[in-house]
Amino acid sequence: MDANSLVLNIGVSDSDGDFLIYGFGPTTGSGDSPGGCHRGLKQNALLRLPVYHKHDTTVTMSVKGPVSGYICHGKPVQQTVRVLVGETELACFSPNPKQWEDVAFVIPAALCDSDSVPVRLLCAEFCEGGGHPGSLYLAEVRISGVSLASSGRPCVSLGENVYFGDIHKHSTMSPCGCPKPFAPERNAGTPEENYERYSSENDFICLTDHSETMSEDAFREALNTADRFNVPGKFSALYGYEWTSPLFGHKNVYGLDKDIPFLRTNSSDGDSPNKLFDKLGAYNALVISHHPSRVEFPAPLNIINNQMQPLVEIYSGWGSSEYYGSPLAEKVNTAPGLDVQSALLRGHRFGFVGGSDGHTLDGLSVGNHTPNNGRKWGLTGLWSDTLTRESVFNALQQRRTFATTGAKIKLRVTMNTYPMGSEIFCNQYTAETLFPLAFAIDINGTSDIRSVELLCNNQVIRTAELPLTSQFRAGFVVDPFRSTDRVGPGDKQGYMPLSLNAFVNAFSMFFYVRVTQMDGHMAWSSPIWLTCQQEV
Repeated sequence: MDANSLVLNIGVSDSDGDFLIYGFGPTTGSGDSPGGCHRGLKQNALLRLPVYHKHDTTVTMSVKGPVSGYICHGKPVQQTVRVLVGETELACFSPNPKQWEDVAFVIPAALCDSDSVPVRLLCAEFCEGGGHPGSLYLAEVRISGVSLASSGRPCVSLGENVYFGDIHKHSTMSPCGCPKPFAPERNAGTPEENYERYSSENDFICLTDHSETMSEDAFREALNTADRFNVPGKFSALYGYEWTSPLFGHKNVYGLDKDIPFLRTNSSDGDSPNKLFDKLGAYNALVISHHPSRVEFPAPLNIINNQMQPLVEIYSGWGSSEYYGSPLAEKVNTAPGLDVQSALLRGHRFGFVGGSDGHTLDGLSVGNHTPNNGRKWGLTGLWSDTLTRESVFNALQQRRTFATTGAKIKLRVTMNTYPMGSEIFCNQYTAETLFPLAFAIDINGTSDIRSVELLCNNQVIRTAELPLTSQFRAGFVVDPFRSTDRVGPGDKQGYMPLSLNAFVNAFSMFFYVRVTQMDGHMAWSSPIWLTCQQEV
């Protein structure tokens, strides 16, 4: 198979378990079947197949019919199988009972309206073999289509294109970005120098200089400078500044419009988060906490405005804030309970962004600290149909984002076609209809991928650790109400099944994907939240 094909080895649970919905029997070993094993099907079976969104997708199945001469309802079987997507018939065939044969069909682009499609195999006759389903035998499914690297496939409501940028950069308008006697090499560059440099490297940038050390006139002039470099369709220069509090943490403020209020922590009208939120409430504004796990300027998790704070900086030049003790975290100046995972467990709906907190033009310095361990500046990736200041702001607001450690790793995640950043609500009557949860994960990396992890409530529930290339596509299916998929600590395997009753009692799940490349670079998708609220 070529690099743009996906092979499902039916009968190998690690390969096919993510795609079988119902109507399949146990694994049966067979030396003559492709892959050495297969499964028997009931009369009506359903597969959930990854497809190439908005493109024709070719599917080839290795099949074999019931044993020749098998008697069903008093007559020899002459099996006929229909392949359906919804009510649309894609193929009809009579499988050979004596040998394995390939059956190919095309799922047209019009039916590929999401990243996965349910495909039904409907047999005319019901048969069993040795007490197991045997209406049809299936050994292998091969899916091929357009190039993963060039198709530009979007997820539903996620946007057609991926864009990268730094939304946490300083200039010489911040005193800490200017040369110092102890750091004469430090020079964050003027706003003009930053825009000139980064407009050729990234799709968007926001200069977030400290409001406490700027006059409002200087800030308004900086916004005019952003306008001069903002080119719709080519480069977006966002409006923003940093609100810097030693007591309440460091937060970046972003506005869609130039009339965004300019607030300082050293002024009585803006010296607390609640005052900040109150002043910004009448404007189209976002607030993002950065390096939240640092003890010298922590971001209190009990003072959060979830509507105005849809995102958190999970990675910057200071390191990873994902969880306490994570490999890329600061080894000192961090403490448990201040990290991103702790905030998620408290119920905060934070999507993920990355930034530099860069105080030079050369990528070597952050804050008053020059890292010497090779740590990179972070980047934010986002999905949007277009590249304008408004579309970038809206993608941030809707959490259609992912964070990286500086490499331009393209990451797209959907669950049942809901894009990353989504909040999904159900009640006790609709909860079961959401399952199983079908995750479509697409990665176009900058290096070979070491691991791809799917996390639920901060616990790794699925992992792909294989000799991977820089491109990865998986269709994980998770059903926590079945014993094969587990989501919490408990039994000898380290997890325990979740009952439907436990879920519907106001239980909340969140899922996100963590990617690690062989070169050490990482990426994190914004979570998807699933919450069940009982109706009484």
